[in-house]
Amino acid sequence: MLHRTVRRAASSPGRQVTEETKPIKFTNHMLPLRHAKWFDNQRGEYTAVYREKRFDEMWPIDRLSHEKPWREVLKRKYSRAALEHVVDTIPPYFQVRDVPRPPQRIRAYSDGIVGRWFTNYWTLHAVKYQCLLAGLPWRHGERHRPVSNFEEPFYYVDFDESRAIREWRSRWINVNRSLVGMSKRIRELDEDSRFISHKRLQDKYWSERRTLISRVKAMHQSGALTSSDPLPLKTMNIRAFDAEK
Repeated sequence: MLHRTVRRAASSPGRQVTEETKPIKFTNHMLPLRHAKWFDNQRGEYTAVYREKRFDEMWPIDRLSHEKPWREVLKRKYSRAALEHVVDTIPPYFQVRDVPRPPQRIRAYSDGIVGRWFTNYWTLHAVKYQCLLAGLPWRHGERHRPVSNFEEPFYYVDFDESRAIREWRSRWINVNRSLVGMSKRIRELDEDSRFISHKRLQDKYWSERRTLISRVKAMHQSGALTSSDPLPLKTMNIRAFDAEK
């Protein structure tokens, strides 16, 4: 029997060249080999004269990986019969969503199928995936149960209700926007009202004073008034009107 020596794996995006946050620019001499100097006698615009690593040290690119190294947590592959036996050790009340994912700072670790192996998140999901590949039924639920609007009508919001919520929210947003600086505006309005009342009083005084002087002046010019004795204001200087002439 001849066994195939090449195993075809699912193609991956490959390894990243730099850190995720570092912008990288590929110029045209970096892309195909025909832009190199040995082919068309042209050099790249940004190619360094001295290179710290030669081409054979730079390639393959996994020598220069800035990403977090990826390790297989559970390396062992189980047969279908072994998976059937392993799944039988899970108690019937067990649910996958009861096992939380460990935090990111804790390195993923799996002891394999030992003891209460299904309480280890990584072992559980590795075995669950192998069951999926082997075509075995999984009877312990999923990590996230899909929820529809039919099952949870509380999540369903019709258009009119959401419009009412939006109107209510925008109303209070506008109220709060208009309240910004309201104390300053109230103070300015109070100052304006007090100044207007004061100005009205001043204008009334000066207009009545002008009317009084013009009438007293007219009486003096007609000869009916020679002194300030009959006037209620004894301090008025009648003779000052003669000095105006």
